[in-house]
Amino acid sequence: MTPAQNRLRLWPGVLIVTLTWLIRFGLPMVVPDALPYAVGGGLTALVWWGFFRRAQGLERWGALALIVVGLGATSQFLHAWIAKGMMGMLFWVYATGG
Repeated sequence: MTPAQNRLRLWPGVLIVTLTWLIRFGLPMVVPDALPYAVGGGLTALVWWGFFRRAQGLERWGALALIVVGLGATSQFLHAWIAKGMMGMLFWVYATGG
């Protein structure tokens, strides 16, 4: 294979994140009742990263594993206000883009 065929495609990820931000922050400005539909677009970027990106398996799944490990490690060092806010879900809602 030539190097051009193995190049990583980043533009779908950039497009997904851009559309997610437009929907997340733009849609509620136009239609305030649409906030529940605007939340959760970050999952689309993770699905693209895990299944449709041209990265090798270790790079692809290793990055997702590091995200999970990083979130778990960070949750051990939270201030009490953040750890107990929103019935203990404040960190997880904000960390996952909710």
